[in-house]
Amino acid sequence: LVEHRSPKPRVAGSNPAAPAILTGLEGKFSMFAKLSQYAREVGLEMRRVSWPTMAELKESTTVVIVTVALVTFFVFVVDQVLSFVQKKLILMS
Repeated sequence: LVEHRSPKPRVAGSNPAAPAILTGLEGKFSMFAKLSQYAREVGLEMRRVSWPTMAELKESTTVVIVTVALVTFFVFVVDQVLSFVQKKLILMS
């Protein structure tokens, strides 16, 4: 195997080679400014949301509950059938 080296092995990938360090409290104020801007933007976006009416909410809830009940019943039936088949196969051997 051939070892590949950079033409300047002692030079790091960035210039300067040390990470940036925040001095003072600039970073903390910046964080609070970003957080308050985020909260304002969330508030504006929530006003634009098209909220469902009570009738739509009830209809959607009913659809979800019925669907969950049907899937639960289907999984129960499949589980019982597979359990029955497994028991018969074990008894045959």
